[in-house]
Amino acid sequence: MGTQTPAGGGHERDGVPRRPPVARTPDLVALAARVGRHDWNPIGSDDDEALIAASCVKPLVAEAEADPVAFLQQLARTCLPAGAWASYGADRLALRLFGAASPWRHHPAWCSLIDRSLVLTQGRLLPYPLLPDYLVERYEALGGDPESWLPFSEAPDPDDAAITPLEPGETRLVVEGRAGSGVRVTVRLDGPQVIGLVEMSASAGGGRGTGTTMLASVEIWRAGDLYDLYLDIAWAFPFRVWADPELEPFFPGPSPRI
Repeated sequence: MGTQTPAGGGHERDGVPRRPPVARTPDLVALAARVGRHDWNPIGSDDDEALIAASCVKPLVAEAEADPVAFLQQLARTCLPAGAWASYGADRLALRLFGAASPWRHHPAWCSLIDRSLVLTQGRLLPYPLLPDYLVERYEALGGDPESWLPFSEAPDPDDAAITPLEPGETRLVVEGRAGSGVRVTVRLDGPQVIGLVEMSASAGGGRGTGTTMLASVEIWRAGDLYDLYLDIAWAFPFRVWADPELEPFFPGPSPRI
């Protein structure tokens, strides 16, 4: 027998009624947690940005555009009870879908997600200068300020700082960035001044194990002495898996948790 379409909109095959296929609702908790972990540490993520956009963001675009308020309410209602990464990722999903300048950012549902993002970023020791502007705005609207974000360590007194002078021609490694980043910081003399360089390395084979390394070096800091240079580096480069013991006292706090 052929296939017929009854008045009810279903399908009938061999006399057996069949329900029409039902579109699956995306698992918001799983998508949000995946986005959250990726956005917190893109370098160490198993996903790349294109995969996150296609797999996690694109499936939600139509729903978010059709009714932003209902979508944000559902996002908050579903993800807030599901833990830190789901809540943080839900905020990041909203940011990707609507943008930081969106007026929906002030809706109570999104604000509740932003507040959870503040809790996670503060708990994982992200320095205040690295906070996205929209998180800074929310934190300060709640009465916070840079001094209350994280406890700061005072820089060592210039007279007490143990700093070994650079030798002519010496290039000193002082910081290795987050694991897997291929980023490190070196310092060297440049005439009467000292400079700090960020060096970036990566496999030339695109991760195919060629053993060949490409290296780029960019001057970022310049100062009259190592004390001032170390202050600049420590404030600008909090992520680290290792730092020269002479530089370590200059960091305003512990390395953020990845």
